Amino acid sequence: MDRNWQIGDLALCIKQGRWRERVTGKAVSIGPRAGEILTVVRLDYSHLPKNVGQLLLGFEMHGSDLFAADRFIRINPDHSGDREDLNVQKPQHLNADRRYEVHS
Repeated sequence: MDRNWQIGDLALCIKQGRWRERVTGKAVSIGPRAGEILTVVRLDYSHLPKNVGQLLLGFEMHGSDLFAADRFIRINPDHSGDREDLNVQKPQHLNADRRYEVHS
């Protein structure tokens, strides 16, 4: 996991399927979708016993909700261009039909 995240970094979501609430484990209908690119506006660490120290990312469009950083690829933004100019290639190990287990 990349622990060099910074406010202003772009985050490419690689999470397949629905997000789960960290405490209850229930599936929720909110959250970034695979392929979305979002700007990081908040960084925090989990304080839950089974996820202590897990890096969490926050995004403006998701309010106070935080998401596990290991479900994103960090893109160091080039402030000279727009998001549409990003040439992001999906890593070979990510298959469209592969499902990731969600660990709360």
